[in-house]
Amino acid sequence: MMHDKIEQYPHLALIGGHGSKPVGSITYKFKKLIGVDPAPYDATTLTQIHSLNGFAYVTKNGNPQTSEGTMLSGEYIDVIHGKDWVKVNMEQAINTLFLNNDKVSFDDVGIPQIEGEALTILEVAGKQGIIAKNDSGQPLYTVTAQGRAESTAQDRAERHYKGLSFSLELAGAIHEATVIGEMVV
Repeated sequence: MMHDKIEQYPHLALIGGHGSKPVGSITYKFKKLIGVDPAPYDATTLTQIHSLNGFAYVTKNGNPQTSEGTMLSGEYIDVIHGKDWVKVNMEQAINTLFLNNDKVSFDDVGIPQIEGEALTILEVAGKQGIIAKNDSGQPLYTVTAQGRAESTAQDRAERHYKGLSFSLELAGAIHEATVIGEMVV
């Protein structure tokens, strides 16, 4: 994040004002920062900042707001936040399953328990806005769980289930819109 008055701590104002919102519920563009003056960057400077995958706090259309919300990698903050949320919560849910049960059997009774934890996390991610939804409001993800018969003898001997996979479509956010109109007299 670029700013001409770093002593106003714009990065802390961004996190303090918006970082506690549910993951998936916000994008980091268009945010107002309490106690921070917008930087007086002109369009050329702002374009240069964006070309380096940075962002700033500026006035646009008369409103103080953050621009873009990207990391140096070029990925949006909310996308990274959403991916991390899914990974951490999936790991935690499956680990909690193992901790709260004397045994999760390597069979077609135990495997669906792991699958159930994954499904729960993906449903929550859908409700929070991390995962895109179809026109019926259903989150766009798939989960595949191979049964015991599809696992190898070595995996069963090592007690390592490798048959669960998922894919999802991130919701992302809209940062710009083009509107085409026609006006006639």
